Amino acid sequence: MSHLTGLFVGPAAKFTARYLLDKPEQVRGRTVVGFGSGSGVVAIAAAKAGASRSTALDVDKNALQATKSTQG
Repeated sequence: MSHLTGLFVGPAAKFTARYLLDKPEQVRGRTVVGFGSGSGVVAIAAAKAGASRSTALDVDKNALQATKSTQG
């Protein structure tokens, strides 16, 4: 199903991204690594919330393009 990467953001990723944006103190000034990041929504939210470094990792070859699309 790798062809679906980035087309769907699961509820856990949505919840985590919203949580980080609502509570930036959880990541502000920290390094955040997202494993199996798919569309990268959590890593992007962490960066917007003030993480000093945010990295999205995924083995799916389409994940990089999906993250770039999510980032805008």
